[in-house]
Amino acid sequence: MEERKMVLQAKNIYRTFQLPNTTLIYTMLRQVITTRDTHFKKLQKRNEIWQSLPLPPANSRTLPTFITKNCCEKQLISMCRSNIANDPIMYLPMHNFERSRIIRWRMGWLPGRPTTCKNCDTTLNNNTTRNHLTQCLKLHQILQVPIIVTSPIDYILNQLPTKQISNRIKQNYFIQKWIQLTKIFNKIETLCHTTEDEMNPDPEDISPLIHWLKPPTAN
Repeated sequence: MEERKMVLQAKNIYRTFQLPNTTLIYTMLRQVITTRDTHFKKLQKRNEIWQSLPLPPANSRTLPTFITKNCCEKQLISMCRSNIANDPIMYLPMHNFERSRIIRWRMGWLPGRPTTCKNCDTTLNNNTTRNHLTQCLKLHQILQVPIIVTSPIDYILNQLPTKQISNRIKQNYFIQKWIQLTKIFNKIETLCHTTEDEMNPDPEDISPLIHWLKPPTAN
């Protein structure tokens, strides 16, 4: 949260210097900078991102490039697909709660604020961080992903097809992976909430993605 706050502050400072010279804040900027101990100057001084930037910024991409390369948020970016396009998780057919969990996972909002992990020995005081849950729930083994992969969940999400496939082997592969992902997200959601009951959907309510992956054959 602190990092996101710092990023937002740096963006607003940067935008201040990019405003047209006809704006009021631009005409006041010289006075704000030269006046001692203004809030704006303190904000510049305390913001580590702004202090690390080459001044003046070379171009409009200087700040976004710096944030991508140097902030921890780059870990979330690196987990996404390598090509710049709409992520299939936004349009593939699935239940609302399934899409919600995946988007929150992609955004770093799931598992959310770390709490004591109830899946392992509570005396160890392990928290529900991504790294811990990956090991505690044995995600590499369940999803059959190489151990060198940092995030097995994102690894599988990045493999989801963008269009329907006719190969039965691939159909069964993705159906199996989707069922596993659904169970994993159910478990993570349960561990990150105070409820004692595991959050499982109706077993008869088959995910729309499974129907989409393997549509019924015509008679």
